[in-house]
Amino acid sequence: MKDKKRPAGETYNLTKLKLLSDDAQTTRRKQTRELEPHEDWKPEKAKRFRQAEQERIKEIRIRFIIDQIWDRMKLEAGFGRKHAIVYSFGRDEFEPNHKMPHGHMFEICSDAWLKGTAKRVYLHCSDKNLKPTIERWSSGPEAPGTYGFNIVVHWT
Repeated sequence: MKDKKRPAGETYNLTKLKLLSDDAQTTRRKQTRELEPHEDWKPEKAKRFRQAEQERIKEIRIRFIIDQIWDRMKLEAGFGRKHAIVYSFGRDEFEPNHKMPHGHMFEICSDAWLKGTAKRVYLHCSDKNLKPTIERWSSGPEAPGTYGFNIVVHWT
């Protein structure tokens, strides 16, 4: 295949290409070093940096979930349903105010127990008057102990 930008018979200047490539690698290394913790960073500063990055990622995830709610509702309404599952979560996103005996599963989850992403999604749905409920799901008898909860919105 012919190179349309290079006239026939003309060759590439390999030395110039190598310099450009080296330049790009040096720039990339500098950018990477700016993001990585340096030797002069104190452990507290590095910890705050990681926490800030985790919070930023969490916010992006929450925004992504919330932005999908209306599309999910439209899709489910297209099938004639009057509800849509907008978020599923497991045991790590709720904290009950009482402990269950070991091996027992929660049959219910109160909105007051929610934390993290589940709490933010539930509050958003509640603020938008989407009538959110929390419903339990289970994988069934073939995988006992595998369960979680869904945030479901309802409309009429």
